[in-house]
Amino acid sequence: MSGKSDSLINEVLKKLDEWRHFPSYKLEPRLDIFISICLPDIVRELIKKPNLIDADLEVIPEFPLHKETVLKSGGNRSNKVDFAVFRKCKARKQIFLIELKTDDNSIDRTQLCVMKKARNVGARALLVGVKKCAENTNVQLRPKYTFLLKKLVNLGYFNYSGNFEEDVKQSSWKKTLTKLTVWDGCNQNKTSENESIICALIYPGHGEDTQSKLCKYLEKDKRFMCLRFNDLVGILEKHDKQLGEKVAIWGKNEAGSM
Repeated sequence: MSGKSDSLINEVLKKLDEWRHFPSYKLEPRLDIFISICLPDIVRELIKKPNLIDADLEVIPEFPLHKETVLKSGGNRSNKVDFAVFRKCKARKQIFLIELKTDDNSIDRTQLCVMKKARNVGARALLVGVKKCAENTNVQLRPKYTFLLKKLVNLGYFNYSGNFEEDVKQSSWKKTLTKLTVWDGCNQNKTSENESIICALIYPGHGEDTQSKLCKYLEKDKRFMCLRFNDLVGILEKHDKQLGEKVAIWGKNEAGSM
């Protein structure tokens, strides 16, 4: 980075460190872009695959989880998970659903439960659910769903014969989507269904109360991975020393504790 870029990022982090103490300020939607850049390294740490390259991992923010598919209710609306990271390896496709919290008090039992249910329905159902969200979205959101689905086609998670983006422009929306199918190897994927989706929570982890709350919320689900801010400091510092230092502080001191 240039000196000016470094200076700007440092000023942003200083401002975040100050503003997080204000009553109505939300740190999470400002920190997520910094965390997203580090997610490939975080995923490598989660699955203990240090040689997995960045090009094999794609981060998609605010990923839709189709309510009817995941919860068996709610129709064609969706819940959103902060990040979905897609592993592109042909032999071992995986989806990582990752939620970021910057306040232990905002950890939501219902939200974690939705993520667990999304994992349990499996990769094929999850992707079919995304397609259902797209089929039933309003006209204004269709361009954004086109971008999402094109990305998933390019990643190999959907099959499409032809130019998806051009066909959307030339043909009817639902007719084009009928030609979109989940990748051929989904049912034959070497990764077991229980491992094709991995859930993780990133959170500050200020005290033992949070740990006991998580145990209760997750019902001792050992497959749901939880990473405290302090667990990530070393990874973040590789990208930006100031970012690692600030996240270390945020992992020790709650907002409002000056």
